[in-house]
Amino acid sequence: FGSCKPPTIRFGLNIDGRKETAFEVVNKDSFSQSSAQNGNIIVRALCDQLRDRCKAPKATQDLCIPAAAAFAAQPDKTGAQADAFNKVFGITTNFKEIQPRDNQGNPIGAPPAQGNNNNGNQQNNNGNQQNNNGNNQPAAPPAAAANGDALIAQCKLPAIEFGAGFQGRRETSFQIIGVPGTAQNGAIIIERICNQAQGECKTLCLKGADAFKALPPKTGAQADAFNLVAAGKKTNFAAIAPIA
Repeated sequence: FGSCKPPTIRFGLNIDGRKETAFEVVNKDSFSQSSAQNGNIIVRALCDQLRDRCKAPKATQDLCIPAAAAFAAQPDKTGAQADAFNKVFGITTNFKEIQPRDNQGNPIGAPPAQGNNNNGNQQNNNGNQQNNNGNNQPAAPPAAAANGDALIAQCKLPAIEFGAGFQGRRETSFQIIGVPGTAQNGAIIIERICNQAQGECKTLCLKGADAFKALPPKTGAQADAFNLVAAGKKTNFAAIAPIA
């Protein structure tokens, strides 16, 4: 993790005086970011700072792609999102047992199943557990996002690509693979895809959009995250250097 401690996310109540459940960074001496009900804000901050502040090895930085994908694949504003993100970095937490609440403190949805405890930290009290090798090294990334292969196969959402030279552009940009139409702002391409999807497929596409937005803008990592979540495809556009 370079000069930093693990990029762990906590989910719970009474964070910064909030009535609603929210997300926050665990290791605040390594990462600077206030709490947020939208966990994508935390994911983005951690991944940006792993690169710019912590100077983490590239292999560790690249874990942000499957981590953001895993986060987006879980139900919104739940502890399961934090658990999924943390797991990619070798950290075991159990925030899924915490009941989500709105800004009035009212429960949202059915109570989650309870295990041996309900503090959201199954292994320790701060969500900062080492993985099994005892060296605080990140775990291997999952092979694919946990959206369900059946739904991905049913929806057949297109993958996107990132690179230079699309339709004569000098700068790097995004486009749907095999479909004309590029944009330096990849959100335009994602919106085009999601607007054509319906039902569960639209929900799947929007989860891919969340993973896309959680990573540094105008980078291939965004395309990789969307492709993993929404299209079930593992790509490596993060290896392409952005050109303004």
